[in-house]
Amino acid sequence: MPSYRRRHTIALATLLLAGCTLAPHTAPKGALQKLGGGYTRPQWEPGQSLDWGQDPARAWWHGLGSPQLDAAVSVALQQNPGLQAQLATLRQQQSLYDVSRGETLLPSANANLGVTREKLFLGPGFVFGPLNLYNAGVNVSYNLDLFGAEREALHAALARVDEQRYQAEVSRQTLICNVITAVIHAAYAQEALQNQQKLRALQAQELDLLQAQWRAGAVPQNEVLSAQLTLQASDAALPALRKAVAVARHQMNLLLGRDPDHATALPRLDELTLPAHLPVSLPSRLLAQRPDIEVAAAVWDESAAEVGVARADLLPQIQLTASLDAYGITPAQLFKSNSLVWGLGAGLTQPLFHGGALRAQEKAAEAAFDAAGASYRQVVAQDFSQVADVLVALTEDLHTQNVQADIEKMQQQQLALAQTRYSSGSDGLRAQLQAEEQVLAAHLQWQSGQAARLSDVVALYQSLGGSWNAAPVSKTSQRKAR
Repeated sequence: MPSYRRRHTIALATLLLAGCTLAPHTAPKGALQKLGGGYTRPQWEPGQSLDWGQDPARAWWHGLGSPQLDAAVSVALQQNPGLQAQLATLRQQQSLYDVSRGETLLPSANANLGVTREKLFLGPGFVFGPLNLYNAGVNVSYNLDLFGAEREALHAALARVDEQRYQAEVSRQTLICNVITAVIHAAYAQEALQNQQKLRALQAQELDLLQAQWRAGAVPQNEVLSAQLTLQASDAALPALRKAVAVARHQMNLLLGRDPDHATALPRLDELTLPAHLPVSLPSRLLAQRPDIEVAAAVWDESAAEVGVARADLLPQIQLTASLDAYGITPAQLFKSNSLVWGLGAGLTQPLFHGGALRAQEKAAEAAFDAAGASYRQVVAQDFSQVADVLVALTEDLHTQNVQADIEKMQQQQLALAQTRYSSGSDGLRAQLQAEEQVLAAHLQWQSGQAARLSDVVALYQSLGGSWNAAPVSKTSQRKAR
């Protein structure tokens, strides 16, 4: 007899633990670090350091040194409709998880109270009523989650909360980077417009000089015509630059949740500073730092739970019920012991034949799990590649701007010589005007390089995940519990 009981105890324990093995386990993040391997350290120059193994600060944009930029980011985080929609969806998913949790982990209990007016016919000469029949009762039911179907469904709901939480953080980081990039573009567009207006003024002055010289017979007419064409080309460039300024401002206000023509204060390009130190997180840290990787991991985790649900649907389902009711023809009789009716019940449902639907559902869930795992690996590989691309861009754009700075310096020297020769009477005013035009063109190229390097800084912080320091909610503990 003891052996008989022991065998049944072991069998029951095996059934109770079976629910913990129905869902596949997602691969640990550390197993995918080999996808990144590492980054090639660029050939860097003095003036800005790359700090390897460092993570960015949470409010990293303060390093660009612009209070106006900081204010724009703050407004966007508070007023951007897209981000607000993501946060509202997160609150919805959290509430749906609370619904699933309450329905899964605890029994459901309902109380009922009613009264009916009845007349009973029990046969010839036996008529009762009409009378009032009062009833009160409590019904309790609980699904005995023997094979873990309910637990896996709850785990899937929690994974959806995690997915939406990380997706909201992706939107937040993307919004921050888009705002800063829009500020950079707007500042550069404004600088380019002002530079073109200065250049046009010099060209108009040169044309006036050539026309005076032509009337005096000092220069041929073709030089005047050439100067007129140059001036008209500048006039043709101005509308496109004014359009670029307006579009950049409209895009900026759209991100800030404002009207397109709102007078948003924006910094000049020379008011944005390049940070002296740039962090570069290592691949092992990047896996836990980028919210888009966390999104892919949450989707993978959810698909694993769905496999467990599909497998559990093939196994028996047990429901326990209990009820306690009282009946009486007066309310006072409801509280008497002889009016009580109770009941206990247990039901078992075992799927027998569904035309292969349940097996097909299991295979579909397994395929979704495999797809989610492949998507996770793809996201990790893309993120490592993005960091590597940004490091290359930082290096090459720095070299480009150094060359542009050298060109502008040489053009400044040419202008100084032209001014000296004009003052001494060796050359005319036209040579000085042309030298000034070359300086303006070289300075615009340098500003373009500055805007590119500022954009590279934004891209680096975005590729590192923007240093989202919030701890993942519950997902780690749920994985360990499985």
